[in-house]
Amino acid sequence: MAGKNRNDADRIRKDLLSAVGNSLGSGTGGYSLSSSVTDPQRKKLFGLWRVEEHLVGESDYIEHFSRSTLNGRPLLNPQYLAEYEFRPAVCLKRVDIIGILDIEGREVPYSYRMRLALTWEIGSGVLKVQPELGYQYSSVDGVASTVRDFYSSPPVAVVFVLKDQSLVLEEGGDRKILRRIS
Repeated sequence: MAGKNRNDADRIRKDLLSAVGNSLGSGTGGYSLSSSVTDPQRKKLFGLWRVEEHLVGESDYIEHFSRSTLNGRPLLNPQYLAEYEFRPAVCLKRVDIIGILDIEGREVPYSYRMRLALTWEIGSGVLKVQPELGYQYSSVDGVASTVRDFYSSPPVAVVFVLKDQSLVLEEGGDRKILRRIS
């Protein structure tokens, strides 16, 4: 199984490098993509976006995270930062959550980090994203508690609404409101 995952990861890495390489301008060494071949709607998404509000159903994401990931333990003084960076070939998703857990009367630091590379395309009012490669890491009191690699998985359709400097992403009961950072 480890060999298959390694082969899948190598294939994905080559595909991503090829996609990035194909978008390089000749002789410049920098990124370029002709505006004549870029969908105007797609081009509007390019850049860095920060999640300002994240709800799962009617609950704040941190409450949902505490119930589903921390076995119902509340995360004290939570700080949540999630960003999406849309580039021509990939979208980089970054999520960081930190806070304090009360474990048997002792307060200990908790941190969670996820990094994910997604390929993406725009359909009719739908953003089709496909996770390609990434990882998830969490620690309690400075000691790793979860380490997980992500490999390619099937595409997901996410309803999106883009208006001025705001982007709304909805997938089932999960709703995020993002603001453009750059």
